[in-house]
Parts: sequence; structure tokens; C-alpha cells
Amino acid sequence: MENSNQSIVDNDEVIFADEDEMIVADEPINLSPSAQDSWKILLVDDDVEIHKVTILALGDLEFEGKPVTFFNAYSGEDAKQIIRENSDIAMILLDVIMETEDAGLEVVKYVRNVLQNRLVRIILRTGQPGKVPEDTIVLSYDINDYKTKTELTRKNLLTKVITSLRGFSALIRIEKSKQELSDIALENAKLYEQIEKYAHTLEDKVAERTRELEIKNRQLELEIKERKIAERSLQELNQKLERLVNVDGLTGVANRRHFDDYLDREWRRLKREQKPLSLILCDVDHFKLYNDSYGHLQGDDCLRQVAQTIAQVIQRPADLVARYGGEEFGIILPNTEIAGTHEVAKKVQQAIRDLKLPHNCSQTSQFVTISMAISCQVPYQAQTIEDLIRTTDQALYSAKAQGRDRIIINH
Repeated sequence: MENSNQSIVDNDEVIFADEDEMIVADEPINLSPSAQDSWKILLVDDDVEIHKVTILALGDLEFEGKPVTFFNAYSGEDAKQIIRENSDIAMILLDVIMETEDAGLEVVKYVRNVLQNRLVRIILRTGQPGKVPEDTIVLSYDINDYKTKTELTRKNLLTKVITSLRGFSALIRIEKSKQELSDIALENAKLYEQIEKYAHTLEDKVAERTRELEIKNRQLELEIKERKIAERSLQELNQKLERLVNVDGLTGVANRRHFDDYLDREWRRLKREQKPLSLILCDVDHFKLYNDSYGHLQGDDCLRQVAQTIAQVIQRPADLVARYGGEEFGIILPNTEIAGTHEVAKKVQQAIRDLKLPHNCSQTSQFVTISMAISCQVPYQAQTIEDLIRTTDQALYSAKAQGRDRIIINH
């Protein structure tokens, strides 16, 4: 029966079925972690078969040159103990319902609130689609994704795990940068103390120690030069940190966080000035088929080329291009009327066509195309940013429903 499990994993069929259809492994699987230099993944589920099938699906995964190690918990309390003893766990695949209906969410609260662990990536999964957590819970406790077990093919699971490990790795780098900044600041403080000490010593003995003063002055000049070098290093680290926070690591354009902040800031400014704000949402047509056909590496390269092409069209300093999510991109155009926005959208659409990126699986064109929706609004008191995004997203849905590779204007 274990060979049957492996076949299902290799064929990328759904690997988590309903309880009555669960895959059963005849032979036990070693669930004990062994590797020291590896990504630690905690599997939390009260069904041992879920553990076995997950390990079959992910056991040979390597990311950034390191393998994965699995920790196994069969209840919320087991999970809390493992996390408490292993602070470097990279991600948690967490069942929502175990010994209680909210056992999974209690684990999340324990990790975020009690242990104050904001680094570990958390993906909730359940065999009961009706038990979806509230959006406020997902946002408040930084839950990175939620999937029913019937949605998780091997490719989907692999994608979620790689995305989570990539996010954990980026957060670790940010924490390391913060520590480096702290170390530099500490060294600077010590340097200032040394300078003050030398200054007092020189003032007291200047008359009788002219020669020593000259030597100390040379030392002081060297230390000041070193301090300037340290300050430049600190400035460079700050710039790198800002880039990590605001730029999408894959495409090089602004990330979703920067997009949300900038849209909120411009919305409030243009509400005061009563001037128009335009929004364009773009979606790469049939991108899932592209990924399935050409592979994730080629898919990543496609997203990079699309993002950079859009950025080359959008030239005004006040405009912003961002990766909105997955294969979606957002463009913010302050002080732009609908006619001007439409012209920008047409230029972006044509630029993507001119790339002539082959897409043999597309049902729209032999090349990669995009669907676009545009909205223009002078912000007023009764309307919110969410209203603008919602109506623009509905228009984007219409563009895809009407055949894709087109622009829909939201009136």
C-alpha cells in the first residue's frame, strides 16, 4: 500500500482525501528528525496517515541546498511542547481541528502571543471546508495560508512549502541585518567613548607631551576615518533593509506591503485635494497552465519579465508598479484621469504583447498576454479604498470572463 501512496504523490493527485478515502500506509514511516543543518517543518495533525503522506510528498525536498527535517505532533499540546523546545522551526503545517475544534488556532495564538515567535511560517489545513477561520484571525496572527486537505496536490503543497521556506529565510536575513546594525551601533558607542577618553587625556598633558599628542592625534584621525566607514556601512545596511521590506524579491518591483501603504497615503492626500486617483489591476492570462507546462523556474522568469516591462512603461516618479499577488500586478496613478489611465493601460498591454513570450498552453494567444481592469475615482468621504479595489477586481474578473487579453474600464 505504501507503493500506492508513492504513486499518488508522484502523479500529483490530491494527497489529502476525506476521512473515508484516506490513503493508508501499511509500513510505518520514521517520523523522527535527524538532520542538523536542515529546514525544520512541524507537522501537526491527529491523523497519522496525514503525517505519512506528507512526508512521502516532501521527504526528498531540498531548498537553498538544505534538506527538510520533519517534527511530528498529534495534538495541540504536543505541538506547543515541540515549538517551545525548537525555536528554529521554519514552518508549521497545522490541522485546525484536533482534540478540540479550535486546537489549531490555540497553537497559533501560543506561538505568536506567548512565545512571541513572528518568524515561523504557518499554513492551516483541514478536512472540513466549513471551518474556515475569520479574516481577522488570519491577519492578526500572521497565518500565511489556509487550505482544505482536498485542495493540496503535491505541486500545490510543494509550492506552499517552498514559498514558506523562502519567506522564513528572508525574515532570518532581516533579523541578521538588524543584529549587524545593533553591533555597529554598539561599536560606534565604544568608539565615541574612546575619543572622549583620548581628548581628556590630551588636554591634561598637552604642555609636556607634545610628541605624544601628535601620535594620539594621528590615532584619532584614523579612528574618525574608521567611524565614517562604519557609518557608511550602517547606511548601506539600512538601504538593504529598506529594500527587503518594500521590494518584491522575485520581480524587483514594489511588494504588496509597499503597494498598500502607498495606496492608502495617496488616497488620503487626494481626498484632501479632491483630485483623481487611478488604479490598474493586471493578471497574466492562463498563468497556472504556463507554470504547469514550462515549470516554476520558467514561470518565475515570466513574472520577472512582465513586471520589468510594466515598470519600463510607467515612468512618472509619482506612479507605482507593484506585485499585487501571485501573477497579479497593480499600478497606482495619482492625479490621472480615466482617459489618461486608459492610454497607459493600452501601452502596457501592447508592451507585453511585444515581448512575445511563448505560451503554447494559452487558450487566448500563442504568446503571454494580460487582462486589465482600470478605475478612476476622486476620493470622497463615503467611499473606501476597499471599495475601489473591490470594484476594480470585479472588472478584472469580467475581462477574464470575456476572453482575456483585454482592458475593462470600471465605471
